Amino acid sequence: MTSKLAIGSVQFGLDYGISNKEGITSFQEVKKILDIALEENIDLIDTASSYDKSELVLGETKLSNKFKIVTKIRELGNENKQDISKIIQEEFKRSLKFLKTKKIYGLLLHNANNLSSECADNIWNEFKKLKKIGLVDKIGVSVYDAKQIDFIIKNFEIDLIQLPLSIYDQSLFLNGYIKKLKDLRIEIHARSIFLQGLILQNSDSLKDFFLPIKKHHQQFLDATKNIKAKPLDACLGFVKKTEIDYAVVGVNNSNQFNEIIKSFKMDLLNIDLTKFALDNPLFTNPTNWKINK
Repeated sequence: MTSKLAIGSVQFGLDYGISNKEGITSFQEVKKILDIALEENIDLIDTASSYDKSELVLGETKLSNKFKIVTKIRELGNENKQDISKIIQEEFKRSLKFLKTKKIYGLLLHNANNLSSECADNIWNEFKKLKKIGLVDKIGVSVYDAKQIDFIIKNFEIDLIQLPLSIYDQSLFLNGYIKKLKDLRIEIHARSIFLQGLILQNSDSLKDFFLPIKKHHQQFLDATKNIKAKPLDACLGFVKKTEIDYAVVGVNNSNQFNEIIKSFKMDLLNIDLTKFALDNPLFTNPTNWKINK
């Protein structure tokens, strides 16, 4: 199986990423990115209702219905069981309206922990209903770690999962969870491949929070330089070695997207990238980062 590229659209609605110097991607650049994707047979866009205007912008391009769209229901809080169904229905209808489409490819729950709440059955029944009536092809969750995966696959029949995977965060690859998910025939979308651009930065550009891994980062940069490759090539080459279905990459502009596509087409690097794995979620999980952009 060959992994494919997918467009991560968070920058289309939010000023997202520690290395993002451009802010929210302009509407003109979004259109250029989608045009390039169509030319390159890149067929999937990942978005979410919590990405501010991302869904709305995608719909306004009048190109979104040419792609397989995966969106997410926002993290649910202290809602009553009786309100959950209505909340999901209304949010999903709004997503369809913004995206200007009648159905989508995938619907994920943004926070997998919501399926361990007292509202879990109500939430999942609503997801199954949307799939049964043909408004969604595949349903699933977005996860952070193996513990969440264990709970989900034990209690729910999911079609699709989004998980973190990068050269620095290889845990779900090294501990066999990606293979386990593939054996269960669950479609896998990998995110955080560049860790918000952290892995692509020069060592001197790292914020103080990352000083404990500066030496490790420089060793990675030196290793890629020694084989005349870019950090970008290594990031994409690593995920291509795994059994994921889609590598979801966030892009700020069309030039950046073209560079990613060119790199993704390259042959695999002759280098052992597993030695660059970090076993510290303080640095591999962006929700743990304590930095100001």
